[in-house]
Amino acid sequence: MELPNWDNRSWVTAGILNPAVVGATIVATAHMYEEQSQEPMPWELIYLSVPMVLHKDTRESLPTRIDSHAAKWISDTAAIQSSFAQRVSSMAAYTREGLRYALRSGALKLVEDGRLHGVPS
Repeated sequence: MELPNWDNRSWVTAGILNPAVVGATIVATAHMYEEQSQEPMPWELIYLSVPMVLHKDTRESLPTRIDSHAAKWISDTAAIQSSFAQRVSSMAAYTREGLRYALRSGALKLVEDGRLHGVPS
């Protein structure tokens, strides 16, 4: 999917899914991933994390404990997760745009094995 020119984006989309907001989401996610795992985040996870963080119902249903089991969370939130694959797909172009922005700004670094290191400001 190619993104529309900025002049053709609605103000809501331009405000919520602009490259700086999406990039900041990626940077924060990569930073928190690395804090918890002691390893930089695999780049592929950005395509899952952005729709999870920016979708209010999904974000609010995320487990609050780090030792929670993903399988239980998914089964407990089946209604929210049923549309997750579509959200990932529809947000992929915005995610790539945010990734490029974060890399260019220096807030996100590509490190060994294609992993990401977030440098929050």
